[in-house]
Amino acid sequence: MTLRGRHWVAIWLLGFLVMAALVVWRQTDALATARQLKALQTTRAALEATRAATAAAIRLARSREVLVPLAESRLGLRLPLDSEIVILRASRWSGRVSLSRRSPCSAGRWTSSWCRATSGASARGSSRPCG
Repeated sequence: MTLRGRHWVAIWLLGFLVMAALVVWRQTDALATARQLKALQTTRAALEATRAATAAAIRLARSREVLVPLAESRLGLRLPLDSEIVILRASRWSGRVSLSRRSPCSAGRWTSSWCRATSGASARGSSRPCG
C-alpha cells in the first residue's frame, strides 16, 4: 500500500496540530510559572519590608534612650558619675603569659620554635615572653 497525496496531507496536518498543541501547552505552563514567580516576588518584597521594620525596631529598642529609663525604672540602676568610671588597660603579654607568671615556654605550652620566633621582640626593647 502506497500513501497517496491526501494521506500525506493528513499526516502533515496531524503533525502540525500536535506541534501546535505542544506550543500552546508550553506557553500555558510558562504563564502559570510567571504568575507563581510574580506572587513569590511580591511575598519576598513584603518579607523584606517586615525584616527592615523589625531591624529598625530592634535598633530602637537597643538604643540608650530606651535602655537607660528601663534600667532605672525596672532594675533600680543609675548612670555612674565621672569619678566612678575606671578604665582598665590590658598588658602587652597578658594573653600569652600563664596565670603563674611563668613564661609559656617554661610552662611547656609552646614549642621552642615559638620562643625563637618571639625572642626577636627583645631587640626592639620589649620584654621577652620566654626565659
